Formats: sequence, C-alpha cells, structure tokens
Amino acid sequence: MKGNLRTIPLTTLVQMFGQSGLTGRLDLKKENLNAQLFFKDGNIVDAKLGEKSGRSVFYAIIGWVDADFSLETDEETSTVTISESWSDLLLEGLLKLDESTKQTIKERETKVIPDDIGKLFGFDKNNDEIKNLSPEVNMANRMEEVLKDLSQEIPGLITAAIVGMDGLGVAHFTNSDGDPDAVNAQATILLKLVSSTLEKVIHEKVEDLLLTSDLTYLMLKQLDDPNYFLGILCYRSQANLGNMRLMSNTMVNRLSSVMPH
Repeated sequence: MKGNLRTIPLTTLVQMFGQSGLTGRLDLKKENLNAQLFFKDGNIVDAKLGEKSGRSVFYAIIGWVDADFSLETDEETSTVTISESWSDLLLEGLLKLDESTKQTIKERETKVIPDDIGKLFGFDKNNDEIKNLSPEVNMANRMEEVLKDLSQEIPGLITAAIVGMDGLGVAHFTNSDGDPDAVNAQATILLKLVSSTLEKVIHEKVEDLLLTSDLTYLMLKQLDDPNYFLGILCYRSQANLGNMRLMSNTMVNRLSSVMPH
C-alpha cells in the first residue's frame, strides 16, 4: 500500500489500521524527513523520526499533509515506546495539533494598522476596538451568534459547533459543561470515516450524518465549504428530527454567508 497524505490523511490511516487490527510498519517521507510508525494489532507501539522516538514523534507528524507513505505488513518491532490505544493516542494528537494551530492564529492576529485608517473608515487608529479586531475573531463571533440563534430554535439543544475537517473547533455554543475539543475531534474522525466509506461504496456524498443514543441525537452536516461542518447535539426527549434538519439547513446557509469566500 502506497500513497500520499494529501489523498489519505494520516488520521484516517491510523483509524483504518486501528479498526482492522493491523500489524506492520508505516513509512512516511516529507522532504528530507523520514518517519516510521509501528503497529501491533492495530495500536501504535513505536514511532521514530531520526533519533527521536515515542509519543512526541507521533504528535510531531500528525499535522503532516504532504508526505509520501508506504505500508509494510507484518513488520514488527521489539521496541515499545507507546502504550496508549490507537484511539486515545489519535485524540490526544488532535488536541495538541489544535493547541498549536490556535497559537499560530493568535500570533497572526497582531496586525499593523495603517496611519490613514481613520480617513478611510472615519475612526481613530488608536481606538481600542480597532486594535483588537481580526478577521478570525470577527468570523468566530458572528458564527457564535448564529449558533446561539440555533439554540433558540431547537428544543433540547445541548451544544452546537462549527468544526474544521482537521478536528479544530471554529465556534461553539453550549448549554452544558463538557470538553468541546474532545467532541470535535471524535466527530471529525467519524464524519471522515462515514463520508469516505459512502463515496467509495456507493459514490455518494453525505448530506448529513445522524447518530442516535438512548438519550441524545447527534447530527453532523457539512457547510458549503467542505472543509467545515456543523455539529448539533440534542436530548431525544425534547428534540424533533424534522425540526433539527430544517433548522440545520437554514443555519448552514447563514453560517456559509459569514465565512470568507
């Protein structure tokens, strides 16, 4: 098995191998960097990058998006540097990638405002609101307003979120305690798996994905920009599926309108 991570992301490969219980070695090459992941019964037991090994290597390469890979099945290693299950390791890696990305965005938000900005828009360059303004923050605020409106339209809504297909949260509104980052990461993995399976088996794209538990409904729906999706979690006893689909379609249009084109 050979390919490039632009076609099959590393997160998808880890999930595929984990669920199939694969044993083997995954070789990855990015420019002058070479990494190896060793799987044993689906779990990653060792990761190598140069002279480094262990979980830190996996966390370092999980964000690679343009790297060639090849798989050697039944290749084993006697070195065990990772003890977590593949799912726990993947989730932790996505959370660390999220933290790193947020830090990068925060650094980019510091912008130099031109001296003549007041002439263009009629306000003083030293205005505190202008100093703090950034496109990312403005978009997230507008999305949170839409999600708040959504909470008023869907009875029993627990949480609603806009999430990137990289597992990173963009905006969310919640009526309960919880860890949105953890939910975002797991929901992304699920949506990717189902979407990929359907496209390969019946050549159809997913309109929305509904999961039903004893107490809740979870609906995932991609925005017009396929790099993002809307997630809605509601109590079954209060929510109505028809209403959820109707309002999700309405809000997807509003959310897409506030995103940059």
